[in-house]
Amino acid sequence: MTLIKLIKQNDENRYHQGIFANNLTRKDIYKFARDAQFFRNDAELFPKMLRQFLIQTLNWGNFDRVVGRFKRNINSEGLITGINDFNSYSNAFIKTIENDGIEEIFNKFNMPSDLKIDNIGFAYFTKFLHFYSYGADTPSKMLIMDKWAILAFCALMIETSHKNIELTTKLTSKVQNGFTVKYENINSKIYVYYNELIFKLSNDLSISPARFEELMFGWGIRENRYGFQNPRITIIAKLNDYFKSIN
Repeated sequence: MTLIKLIKQNDENRYHQGIFANNLTRKDIYKFARDAQFFRNDAELFPKMLRQFLIQTLNWGNFDRVVGRFKRNINSEGLITGINDFNSYSNAFIKTIENDGIEEIFNKFNMPSDLKIDNIGFAYFTKFLHFYSYGADTPSKMLIMDKWAILAFCALMIETSHKNIELTTKLTSKVQNGFTVKYENINSKIYVYYNELIFKLSNDLSISPARFEELMFGWGIRENRYGFQNPRITIIAKLNDYFKSIN
C-alpha cells in the first residue's frame, strides 16, 4: 500500500494521535495558542500567555526528555523563562507570524535574530509555527517539520515522482536499521517546499494539511495501535527501495 493510500485509510478509520507527551494533546496546544491570541492587544497578559504557549508546546513535543538526554541542564521552562526582555520577544513574535511569509518566518526563528532561541532547532520551532498559525488562525498556515515529517516528505516525493525527488538523498542518509536526517541541509526553502507538497496532497484527499501531517507522522515502530497501519513502516520501506535503486 502506498503512503498516500495509508494516510487516507487511517483518516477514514478515524485515527487520532490522542494524548502525546506530558498528558497533552494537539487540541490542548491549539487552545493555548487561541488563548494567547485573545490577549494579543494586552501588553501585560499577552507575554504571559505566549510564554505558557511556548512552554506547553515544547512539553507536548517531549523536549525535556528528547533534548535533555544530550544536554542535561536544558529544559523547556528554563529556556523560555530565560529569554531576555520577553515583552520585546512577544512583540517580534506576533509581528512576524502575522505579517511575514513562510520563508522569512522560518529564517527569523532559525538564524540569529530577535526570535532565535538557543538550543531550539527547526524540529521544535516549527511546532511553535504550526500550533500558533492554526490555533490563532494567522494568515500563513504552517506545518511541523521534524525528523519523521522529513522522512515522510521524502517518501511522498518518491511516491509521487515529484520533480524534486533528488532532495531525498540530500535530506536523508541510510544508516543501520533505518534512516537519519541530514539536518545541515534543512533550510527555509525546503520548509516552504515541504508545506506546498503537503498542502497539495492533503487537498487531493480532501483533508486539512494539519490532519495530513498528523496522519503521516505515525507512532513508534514497536508500538501497536490495533486497527491502524503505522505509516513509519511504509516510509522506511519506500526509502529502502529508493536507496537500493540508486546504488
